[in-house]
Amino acid sequence: MARAAHLLNSFGLTVGEYDRMYVSQGGLCKICGKPESTKRNGVVKRLAVDHSKKTGKIRSLLCAKCNTAMGGIGESVASLKMVIDYLVAHGEQ
Repeated sequence: MARAAHLLNSFGLTVGEYDRMYVSQGGLCKICGKPESTKRNGVVKRLAVDHSKKTGKIRSLLCAKCNTAMGGIGESVASLKMVIDYLVAHGEQ
């Protein structure tokens, strides 16, 4: 029940809508293409609902690592480009 309330109150999604997104993504993160691996209390977490902080529009489901990265750069294309430039400058291709 808590999951259903969280999805509905936070994102306007039902459990069924979340589950359909999960199935349509093959249970994989939309960015890295990997399944969730982060654990909480020894249990693998569910993929996070990613949404635009500006519009509130739901985009897809992300693993915890990609979701944290998105938040860390403030969903900024310019910031992401700076990260890429930094990695390339240090030989990370």
